[in-house]
Amino acid sequence: MPLDPTNRPKNLHKFALLAVALFVLALAIGGTILALHWPFSQARVTQSLQGTFPATVTFQKFHSTYFPHPGCIGEGVAFEHLGRPSGTVPIATIQRLTIEARYADLFLRPGHLARILLEGFRISVPRIGTPLEQSGWKESKSTILIGELVANGATLEIGRAGDRPPLLFDIHNLKLSSVGQSNSMAYDVAMHNPVPPGEIRSQGHFGPWNSGDPGQTPIDGHYIFQRANLGVFSGIAGILSSEDKFHGFLGHIESQGSIDIPDFMVTRSKHSIHLTAQFHLFVNGTNGDVQLERVSAGFLNTHVQASGQVAGHAGQHCRAQGHSGTRAHAARRIA
Repeated sequence: MPLDPTNRPKNLHKFALLAVALFVLALAIGGTILALHWPFSQARVTQSLQGTFPATVTFQKFHSTYFPHPGCIGEGVAFEHLGRPSGTVPIATIQRLTIEARYADLFLRPGHLARILLEGFRISVPRIGTPLEQSGWKESKSTILIGELVANGATLEIGRAGDRPPLLFDIHNLKLSSVGQSNSMAYDVAMHNPVPPGEIRSQGHFGPWNSGDPGQTPIDGHYIFQRANLGVFSGIAGILSSEDKFHGFLGHIESQGSIDIPDFMVTRSKHSIHLTAQFHLFVNGTNGDVQLERVSAGFLNTHVQASGQVAGHAGQHCRAQGHSGTRAHAARRIA
C-alpha cells in the first residue's frame, strides 16, 4: 500500500520532536557529568597548580565561566614557594588568570585546555644562596595539555648578592604552545635585557622537562640581540648586535653565532672601531659554565682567535681561563 502523502508532515514532525528530545537528553546527561566532575572549580584548579609547582597557591577572587567557553578566571593569584619563610615575597603573582577550554574537549580530550592568559604576571627569583627548608613536595603526574599560553607584559625579577638591585627583565610578548609535562613546547619571546640593556627576540623549543635530570632536558632555538648598550660596563662603549642558533640539552647547549659592534670604543682612547666576531661555544644551562670552543674576532687589520672557558669552581667565584692568538696584517695602536 503506498504511503499517504498527507501523513508525511506528521512523520517529519515526529522525527523532529524525537531529535529535539534526544538532544535535550544528551545535554542533560552531559550537564550532569560536568556538574559532578567540573574541572574548573577553585579547589580543582588549586590542586592542579600545587601538584605542578612546589608552592601554595591562593586566589583573591575566583569564578567559573560557562559561555562562550568553559573555564575560569582567577584574580590576585599568588604562589608562595614551599620551604621559604612566611612573609617573604611570593615566587610568582598574577593579576588575572584566564583559563579557556572547549566543551568538545571536555568529553573527547579530557585535560586539554585551549588557552591560558596571564595578565600582570611577575616572577621573583631569590638570590643564589637563599635558604630553603625541605618541604617534602613531589611533582604530580599530569595529563594536562595547554594549546597556547600567553603572558604579554610579564616581569622576571632575579635577586643578586649584596646590596645590588635585582635584575629586571621586561617581557613584552611571550607565547608558549603545546605546553605539557611530556611535551616539547614551542616558545616565542620578545623582551628587554637589563645588562647590557638591549632587546632580545627568541624562538625555539624546550622540553619535555626531565625532572630526574634537568640537564638532559632538550632545547633548541634562535635569538637576535639588538641595540645592546655596552656603556654600562666600565671602560668600554658601543652598541652591540648579536645573532645565535643553539641546540642540545640544558646541561650541554651548543651555540654558534656572530657579534657586530660598529662603534666599539675603549673610553680612554676616544677612538671607535668596527669590531666583529664569530663564536662557537658550549653552555651548561644548569650552572652557567661556558666552554669557548672558538672565538674569531676582527678589528682594523687585526684578526684574533681565542678559546677557553668561563666556569666556577668549588669555593670560588666565576673564573675565566683561556688562550688566544693574534695575527696583524698591519700593526696599529689604538691611542
